[in-house]
Amino acid sequence: MGTLTEYIRDYGDVSFTERPLCDADVFLLNYVSYVPLEEAVKSSIEPSPSKTLCQVAEQIFAQRERKFVPEGLILNKNFSKRLVEAAATVRFGPILITGCKSVFDPENNVQFAGITMLTDDNKAVIVFRGTDDTFVGWKEDMDILLKGTIPSYSLSVEYLNSVADVFPERELVVGGHSKGGNVALYAGLHCRDDVRSRIVGLYNLDGPGFSDDSEYDSDEYRQLLPVYRHFVPKDSLVGMLLAHDDDINIVNSSAPGGAFQHDLASWGIIDGEPEILSSLGFTGKIHDITVKEVSESLTKEELEALYSVLCTMMDSTRSAGLLPMAKNFPSAVIQAGGGLRHLGTSTHVEFVKAINKILGAATKNGIKLAAENTRILAEAVSAKLSSLRKAGSADTQ
Repeated sequence: MGTLTEYIRDYGDVSFTERPLCDADVFLLNYVSYVPLEEAVKSSIEPSPSKTLCQVAEQIFAQRERKFVPEGLILNKNFSKRLVEAAATVRFGPILITGCKSVFDPENNVQFAGITMLTDDNKAVIVFRGTDDTFVGWKEDMDILLKGTIPSYSLSVEYLNSVADVFPERELVVGGHSKGGNVALYAGLHCRDDVRSRIVGLYNLDGPGFSDDSEYDSDEYRQLLPVYRHFVPKDSLVGMLLAHDDDINIVNSSAPGGAFQHDLASWGIIDGEPEILSSLGFTGKIHDITVKEVSESLTKEELEALYSVLCTMMDSTRSAGLLPMAKNFPSAVIQAGGGLRHLGTSTHVEFVKAINKILGAATKNGIKLAAENTRILAEAVSAKLSSLRKAGSADTQ
């Protein structure tokens, strides 16, 4: 199975005029956007940007002493490797980069980044970065669950409208991975009507849903459906969170399962197109059913307890993110445990209730699906044996 690595190799010599922007290109551009391109590109959206992806990659690579470094614990060296590989090709190297706007606000749990990429097939590709390695980013994810809204929503709408104004003649492609996919969909739903009408592609790449179904029951959502592309891996976990639409394209993945398949680099690409499957995998089905059940059963008090415990643990480690915490892991674990002692008894009680509901639903649904799969397999084997018996009887006559 091919992935982004093979896609760069096989299609890197094909320009956008020969092969217009496609799904695999959006996967790649979202993947490399996790490298902080704002290190080389200003936040202002320039009508005539001068820096290409090739130049941006070279500048960042030089600033890092020509070493591939991870962007975090989860964001490994492969992100910068794919950036450098893509930047060296005919297809991706000439892409113009502008408006690398990054907002990082620990006080208000904001980790936002919008990037605009101009291709030579007259498209402005607006990418909203997903959750990075910082605890601020992870807290913002939890705010989607508990508060139903985050500051990145309004930032994304403002950014999309601004890009549309600067490039009035270009078609708009909007997308994001993980939280970025959730933010991209929100921006498409809430941007100006004249901007929405220019969107020719809206990509949600394994992003979580919203706090309720209201966004999917709107005229704006129905207007976007013809250009909406929601991709999830076969055993998706993140894409099954919260209230999500069912207009999904299921992609094969080379990763072992669950959270590992969230990595865009593991998604299958065959002949330059995503390798689409007919249904979710076994684990993906468990995630989907379990998340829906848990979302409906958790009380407000239990959600708040989950939020308090997780935030307290992150704050107590005295680390900015996953990578610095991992470098001092034993001490971080002790600090995280110590921080929990300051939470009230009621919070501990509600937290345990929430965890029990999550584990109970996962176990029950796993057993249920395993039993159903066993039944289907038994029926298939029985049918095959019956067919063989009939064929044998016919041969002896």
